[in-house]
This record gives sequence, structure tokens and C-alpha cells, in this order.
Amino acid sequence: MVTTLPDAIEWTIKGLKSDGLNQQYHRYDRYLRGKHPLQFATAKYQSAFGQLLQALAYDRTNMIVDALADRLQVIGFTGKGTAGKEALALWDANSMDRREGEVETEALGKGDAYLIVEKHPRTGKVHYWPNDADRCRIFYSEEEPGQTEFGTKFWKLDSGYMRLNVYRRDRIEKYISRTKITSGVPTSAKVFEEFKVDGEAWPVMLDVTDTVPMFHIGNNARTGGYGQSELLHALPMQDALNKTLGDLMVAMELGAFPQKVILGVDRLPPAQTPEGEEARKKLNEFELGMDRILTVIGQNARIAEFQAVALAQFIATAEFFDKTISRVTRVPVHYLSMTADFPSGTAERLAETPFVAKIENRQRARGEIYGNASAYGLRLNGVADPGEITPVWKSAAPLSIEEELDMAMKQRGIGVPLEYVLKGISTIEKTDIPKIITMVARSREEAARAFNSGALTPT
Repeated sequence: MVTTLPDAIEWTIKGLKSDGLNQQYHRYDRYLRGKHPLQFATAKYQSAFGQLLQALAYDRTNMIVDALADRLQVIGFTGKGTAGKEALALWDANSMDRREGEVETEALGKGDAYLIVEKHPRTGKVHYWPNDADRCRIFYSEEEPGQTEFGTKFWKLDSGYMRLNVYRRDRIEKYISRTKITSGVPTSAKVFEEFKVDGEAWPVMLDVTDTVPMFHIGNNARTGGYGQSELLHALPMQDALNKTLGDLMVAMELGAFPQKVILGVDRLPPAQTPEGEEARKKLNEFELGMDRILTVIGQNARIAEFQAVALAQFIATAEFFDKTISRVTRVPVHYLSMTADFPSGTAERLAETPFVAKIENRQRARGEIYGNASAYGLRLNGVADPGEITPVWKSAAPLSIEEELDMAMKQRGIGVPLEYVLKGISTIEKTDIPKIITMVARSREEAARAFNSGALTPT
């Protein structure tokens, strides 16, 4: 078990040199930013058309990630007593209703994301800090799989020095490199020294000492391991799709129109000779136009035509790769192929069954992590025993507005709180919910006063 200071830093440095994770993260990030390589293009192809097609990317990576992230939305929490409501208030205070999307995009796109929960050293308020995968590492216990022993975060300052924090259950240790790190990874832990902040103790001792304040969101990860990007099996198809669209563009540029050719005429004399100039003047007579009739005079002269390249085959191939991407990612193909033929409600639900199952799987995995992070945040905020905090998720299966309203009526009928019910109606803005609750309460009070005064009688 890693417990000493040098071990934590040395372990991080060793990982950066050998685990290859950052190379993976940077590769996925390039695709998500639209910087797709011409993977299947030969050297000759790239030499001839590389500049023309450099910016061509028929991106499906963002659609895959967004389709999942849009359904992975926390809309509430449950917990002991009022702990669920307090957890949601803390979640909202940290703008996690918006920043959760950033965390999910990072986790789904790269495979890993991190959430650091701590008290701000100056304000004392509890903060949730989303962190990128390529800046963090987590060490899990070998004796207790899934149990975090410590986490590290590292980043380079504009000055060229490198910062590194070690997050343990009872403290946070902050370090800085003794010299500027011009490139690559530091050589050893000896490169670092304590980084002390004015007015702050070193190390920073934590109020809650049973949980490491860095929470790892590993997408489709095994217990005690790093995650897997949703793009892992899609990138080869994305590369093939880009190549197909590149071939289509080249075909449109070079062969989309019929080409005329004149046969049975002599080779042209050199242009610098009188005969050559005369021959070229005659060729001008073959320019096509609405007001011209093309005529060839000569015993063996004739006009032939090269047919235009059939472009439909490229389009059909592109649609094939859309379907292949759908199969390997379980994102419904109608998310990728926007046509006029939208599926019916029943057909759409059937097509989305594997997709919904995948989302629900991700919700279960995320639920424990977000619940633990929220419980830790509440304890930092002074809640002694919040109990088990569990996120309430937006439904993985989309409902029509009629189905949403019917569900809301049934929930109210069994006593579900109005605030929770309103959060489940997609047409109601979250910022309007407090106003609606106030209006409903006022309406009830007015109705009660009218009834008590005799203005209303029961029916």
C-alpha cells in the first residue's frame, strides 16, 4: 500500500511515463475538437489531395458523446431526512446542473473524469471542482478493490513550473517543481518541493477524514480501474467515413461532369509554329455553349464522351458507416442519419431499447460516485449524518409531453413533492419552478380563505 510522500509522487511520474493514458486522452480530444487525421489515405493520396481535404471531417464523435450526456442528468437526490434536498441545493450552488455536462463529456469522450470536493480556503464554502482526465491520477487499494488510497493532480503553470497536489483522506499536500519543466515529465520526486501558501497550513488538514476528496468517474470502468471512452470502437468507422467523404469530394471535383473527347484527329503541331497557332484557333471552335453546334469534319473524326462518376455509391457507403457506428456504440441510427423518414413513436422506442439500457447502466455506475461526492460535500458543510445520498436521474427513456403530464399527475396522486414532479416536465424551465411552487401555495391559501369564509361550499 502506498503511504509515504515519495511513493505518491514517484507513482504518478512513473504512470505518466508508461501508462499511455494521456496519449489516449489527447487522441480522443483531437477527434472531439474536429481535428481528424486521414487515417486510410495513402501517401500519394495525401500528397495530391491532403490540402483540399485537410479540414474535411464528417464528425460523429460529438454526436455519440452528446447523445449519452443529454440523458445523463441529475435532477434531484434522496437521503436521510432533509439531506436529499440539501444535497441538491449544494449541487445547484456549484452550478453542477450545467457543469455536470462538462464532467460527462470528459468521461464519455475520454473515458475518465474527476470531481474534487473541498472547502474554499478563503470563503469556507464547499466547492465541486470538475477536472480533466489528463491532469489527474487515482490510486486504488489492492487489498480493497475500488477503495481510493489517494489521488494526484498535476498541471503546468504559465511560468513553466509544475504544480502537483496529493489528495489523501486526512490532508492535501501541495508541491511545486524546483525548476521549470520545459518538456516531458519530471524525472523523479526530488524535482518537487513543498508549495506553501500565505495564511495556509502545510499540509492542509481536512475536517472529514474518511474519504479521499477526489472522485473518479470512470466510464464503463472495472472496479479499481480506469475507464473506457465511448469512442473506442467508433474511431475506425469515423476514419473510414471521413475517407469516404474525401473520395466523394475528389470525385465531385474531377469526375462529376461528363467529359467530351475528340477522336481521329492528328496531334497538334508545336504552339510556337504558324501551323500550331492555326490548329489551336480551330480547336476554339469546339467550345461548348447554348448557342453553338459542335461539328467535327474528317474521315475518321468523331466525338466520344466519358460518363460522369456515379456519386450515389459514395453516399450509400457513408450511410453504411453511420449504421456501423450505430451498431458499435448503440446510439440509434436516426440520431446519426437525419432524413425525412423519422421513426414512429413505437419504432423509435424499439430502436432505442439497447441505447436506454446502456444509459441506465451508466446511471447506476455514476450514481454511487455522485452520491458519495455529495455526501462528502454535505459533511464538509456541517451535516453530521446525511445517510446514503442517491441521485435521482432524468428518465433514460424520453417521454412525450402528454406522457410527462400523465406521469406528473400520477406522482402527485401518491404524494410525490411538487418540486420533484415539476423537474420531470421538460417544458418547464428550472428557474421557473420556485415561482410555480409559490403561485400554487398562494392559490391554495386563497382557496382555503374563501372556503372558511363561506364563499365556497364543498360539492
